[in-house]
Amino acid sequence: MATAIEFAVTLAFLGLLAATIWWDARLYRIPNGLTAAFVGLFVVAVAAGQVPLDGLWGHMGAGGIALLVGMGVYFLGCAGGGDAKLLSALILWSGWTFDSLRLVFVMALMGGLVSAVVWGVAQWRRRGEIRDPDTGPAQLKVPYGVALAVAGFDFWLRKLFPALMA
Repeated sequence: MATAIEFAVTLAFLGLLAATIWWDARLYRIPNGLTAAFVGLFVVAVAAGQVPLDGLWGHMGAGGIALLVGMGVYFLGCAGGGDAKLLSALILWSGWTFDSLRLVFVMALMGGLVSAVVWGVAQWRRRGEIRDPDTGPAQLKVPYGVALAVAGFDFWLRKLFPALMA
């Protein structure tokens, strides 16, 4: 039987994922407050005993490494800073487990799908436009936070229903 704190953490986590989709799909940015809320919620989960203390360093190490890798990708211009920070917050939750690999796999899979949809919509909108050949293709914005949030939903559903999400 889940406690009230576990239920509240679950609702908050899922609500933060939904908010991430809403913000990133509309504004192409993930506010720092959302990422900080994921980290704060992790602290609550640790205090409530939902995260075993013997694995805490693994969670923190995985989150830290994900942040370093994410910031490297950001500085190369391949991802947004909010995406890198959100990925590290989600990896903080999964720790050094199979779940972190699955999270990255689902994120990449959904990121490809979101990118394909963005590209397809851009192509559909450009159909019939007369473009100046001297101007290159426009840079498409991809709300990658949507892919991260879907991976977060997959992670949390796997946590809630391990037999169904195997």
